[in-house]
Amino acid sequence: MDQRGCGFSEKDRPENYTLTQNVEDVEALRQHLGLNKIWSLGHSYGGIVAMSYAVKYEDHLAGLILAATAPSYSFLEKAKKHVEDVGTQEQIAMADRLWEGKFETIEELQEYDRIMAPLYSKAVATLDTRATPPKRPTIKRNVEAINKGFGDFLRTYDVREELNDLHVPTLILAGYHDWITSCSESEEMNALIPNSELHILANSSHNLFSDENTLSNQLMKDFLNKHTN
Repeated sequence: MDQRGCGFSEKDRPENYTLTQNVEDVEALRQHLGLNKIWSLGHSYGGIVAMSYAVKYEDHLAGLILAATAPSYSFLEKAKKHVEDVGTQEQIAMADRLWEGKFETIEELQEYDRIMAPLYSKAVATLDTRATPPKRPTIKRNVEAINKGFGDFLRTYDVREELNDLHVPTLILAGYHDWITSCSESEEMNALIPNSELHILANSSHNLFSDENTLSNQLMKDFLNKHTN
């Protein structure tokens, strides 16, 4: 599902762009569709929503797939250090705008995507600069939602204490070269969630579904077959 105000979801007042509201939106959709137990797949911030949903609504959950995500705000300081260590001055400046939640226009967000793409994707980082850049699907972005997350609630987000009480099957996928949600975040999730399985994709960064599409799909297929048959 697209988060409130993003993708094909309708825009809302900025004060409603919160993690708490995103979790309740998932539950409202489950009820609306008349579903009993659902599987939840969350990538990046979607993984944060999925874990937060699991903590509150585990009884309605059959299992979790968490990809390139983190269990707490600790990922922020690690990401800041990473970009300061390996990023260009342009990338460091763009990352600062993200941390501060100070994007003002969609065009600034698109410029962020362009400049930061080599950090998010191993495939983009190794792309011949003379080649035609890979096409991305057109998606609706939301400046207010991103600013609200990084400038506000992600700074205090933390479900680490609750993860030990989860008992649904959980697959955790991480990109070895991920700059923003480092492998250590996934390793911590794996240690905290009792019935979890971790795979670190050696040739992936944050965008692991595109960096190693065949492998990530196979890992998810195998995991689902194991826990749904």
